[in-house]
Amino acid sequence: PDLVLSGINYGVNAGRAVTHSGTVGAALTAALGGRSAAAFSIGHSVRRPDDPTWPTATAVAAQLLPTICDLPPGVLLNVNVPDLPYGQLKGIRRTSLATFGAVQFIVAERAEGFLRMSLEDNEAALEQGTDEYWLARHHVTVTPIRPAGEATDIDVPLGELSEYAGPQS
Repeated sequence: PDLVLSGINYGVNAGRAVTHSGTVGAALTAALGGRSAAAFSIGHSVRRPDDPTWPTATAVAAQLLPTICDLPPGVLLNVNVPDLPYGQLKGIRRTSLATFGAVQFIVAERAEGFLRMSLEDNEAALEQGTDEYWLARHHVTVTPIRPAGEATDIDVPLGELSEYAGPQS
């Protein structure tokens, strides 16, 4: 394909947590292959409403199509749309990835041989200018991302392997 659009999924893919997202992963794979790509998500909380505003995210995706097609090879757009009617969006921002997320895993219950985790909204202050910051203020966030690649500028002095003597008792 010349263009890969991944999503629209419910639940934002923001901050460094994008590395754990299948939606972003599909767009990363396309960008790694030199294709134009974008990942689209809608929401602003870990709690999914009964009727998400899919038409809002669809309208934003359509509006961004020309921009996505003009991206340089190897770059994708990660797009998060607040779960609001289109007329209630405050704008669209080019953002950076937050270093911590607006949601977090917590230990909800622990017992012998048992652990239950829960995903909860994080009440910590959000970093200004990041995707999490602008999402909380009802803006569409757009973050250009490059796939991970080899760090050719890093020298790693390895030397030679020494003889392995096996495990020591």
